[in-house]
Amino acid sequence: MPLLILGLAACVVTGEVLDTPATPIPEEREPVVLEDPALVLRVRDGDTLDIRINERADVVRFKGINTPEVSTEPPEPLAFDARDYVLTHVGAQIELVFDSGCPEPPLESCRDMYHRLLAYIRLADGSDLGRALLEQGLARVYIYHGEAFDRKIEYLAYEQRAKTEHLG
Repeated sequence: MPLLILGLAACVVTGEVLDTPATPIPEEREPVVLEDPALVLRVRDGDTLDIRINERADVVRFKGINTPEVSTEPPEPLAFDARDYVLTHVGAQIELVFDSGCPEPPLESCRDMYHRLLAYIRLADGSDLGRALLEQGLARVYIYHGEAFDRKIEYLAYEQRAKTEHLG
């Protein structure tokens, strides 16, 4: 019994969580930006787009954020606000920026469990659409199984600022 208590005390002191696996640190590389822009075919919701890239239709899910769901019954609060924000800001073409931890080639390897591409969305003016959604209070940071990703710290700061300013 004393060993169990010491083990739990060590976890409290070090801040470790027993049931969370360690997150591997991605190897040091630059994010991958595709040379060809993607054509936006449809905005599904605030964090998912139907696109055409390299003559192929595909679905892209914004890396590192989650917006309220339009497709639930009833739709989640602010779901249409997030979708409408994307509709008014996305434009006809976007650039896909893949996280530095994404395996090569990104169009084949950087996908979620639903086979959607996972990428940051860069607009024609060079801005990050995920960041904008966080700044507006229309998204939350999404960390899948404690993963590390390039914009995690930055995104958490934007989310916190939106909370402090009571946005969204």
